[in-house]
Amino acid sequence: MQPAVILTNGKIHAGADLDEIVDSVSIIGGRIVEVGALSQASRSAQTEVVDLRGHTVLPGFIDSHTHFCKYGLNLSRINLDGVTSVDKAVASVHETVALTAPGDWISGYNWDQHTLGRWPTRQDLDRVAPDNPVVLTRRDVHVVWANSKALEMVGINGSTQDPPGGQIDRNPEDGTPTGIVRETAIGLLLNAVPKPTREDWIAAIERARARFQSFGVTSVHTMEGLDEFATLAYLRQRGELGLRFHTLIAKPDLDRFIEGGLRTGFGDEWIRIGPVKVFLDGTLGSQTAEMIEPFEGTSTRGIVFSADDEVGPLVKKSVKAGISVAMHAIGDGAVRRAIGHFEQAPASQLRHRIEHVQLVHPDDLPRLRKLNLIGSVQPMFVISDFDVAYKYWGPRTRYAYAFKTIRDSGMKLAFGSDCPVEIPSVINAIDAACNRCAPDGRIFHKEERVSVREAIQAFTIGGAYASGEEHLKGSIEPGKLADFTVLSEDPFKTSHIKGLEVVMTILGGKTVYSRL
Repeated sequence: MQPAVILTNGKIHAGADLDEIVDSVSIIGGRIVEVGALSQASRSAQTEVVDLRGHTVLPGFIDSHTHFCKYGLNLSRINLDGVTSVDKAVASVHETVALTAPGDWISGYNWDQHTLGRWPTRQDLDRVAPDNPVVLTRRDVHVVWANSKALEMVGINGSTQDPPGGQIDRNPEDGTPTGIVRETAIGLLLNAVPKPTREDWIAAIERARARFQSFGVTSVHTMEGLDEFATLAYLRQRGELGLRFHTLIAKPDLDRFIEGGLRTGFGDEWIRIGPVKVFLDGTLGSQTAEMIEPFEGTSTRGIVFSADDEVGPLVKKSVKAGISVAMHAIGDGAVRRAIGHFEQAPASQLRHRIEHVQLVHPDDLPRLRKLNLIGSVQPMFVISDFDVAYKYWGPRTRYAYAFKTIRDSGMKLAFGSDCPVEIPSVINAIDAACNRCAPDGRIFHKEERVSVREAIQAFTIGGAYASGEEHLKGSIEPGKLADFTVLSEDPFKTSHIKGLEVVMTILGGKTVYSRL
């Protein structure tokens, strides 16, 4: 007989709408066999009984937009999140330089020019790192701050041409690089950094896995390269994943996946192939998002990352190969282009996605209703982009992070974190989606709030639908995987969502995280 587990003495939100309240669930072989009763199959001497101590059980959370492996890698790098001046950021680099051999690369992440007070320069880093190449990615991972040594090592100088879809910032006086490199141009630097080994990736995955489990996450959708994918597959073979993965395909790897006969949905309950990811534009904070009208107070409309004459054929090729498409689109111009490409896509049963949908033009809302697209959005951006959105989008913010509006326009919502851009705390993200409240009490367009139930569904059944796995996960029903998040309180009965705590995470009937 397969091992049996009973979760009992809890408040379990079962059913497709989370509205069936039961106090027990029976599990055999990692699957739910009965809800609300103790089945005969689970009444054996070998049955493990898990006392929930009155806590609330939800389906396991699904984070539908991550860079999981890179997040784990970053946990061992310089973290500049919240650093409030260029001098303090440079001091953090200085500490690492003291522990690093001359000539070795130094990496960091999470700086933000709005928090630092200004755009940093290569000269700032040169003061403390004249002999080590330094590359520090902005919090959105679309901009790199580099020192002179790094620029020199990759051959970026005053005569270097901007690559298509990229930009090297230059001093207006003499045209020399400032040390800020944007969008596709960041590859000139990041590709020169020594690649992590298999052991490095395994350690990174283990670090990230522990963090996600502590946040109640049991499944992630992740955007990775072939090295990371191969490491995940290696750990799957060894039975050491500890989370379930829906892996999006990087555009440069698409042909290799097609040649190998891989398509969206291929895989098992641990790793499943997802869509190919295509970048249409940049980000809000870097002013590289593609806009229909210029950013407020500027003449810039952002950067077109992938042109239409490239995207159109790619969509057709992907669909023909059975691979769905996820388009990164943040500005309203990019969202409009994404809608246009999906309108022209060959007919299929594939589930296409727009990642972020941070600003949509109201004229484009009726077009969404006909497409049955998935809106893969990140609620924490409502809080972290609060002031920047008003600064650069002004009155257009009425349709920024417009979760309720885009849902009502026919998009199916799947919530995620976009870590390492944001910390993958599902509880904080649910609060952001429901309250849209900054720390100082200001509300970002309260008309776009969603209910607690809708937010939880976007982190459960919404994520399952986005990966084509709603028959396997996303709700607590017989036959589905026994993946659960156990909370300190019932989220439907509290007025303080951020006060909730994850007390247990259960994956396939096994406890992988517990504070009980």
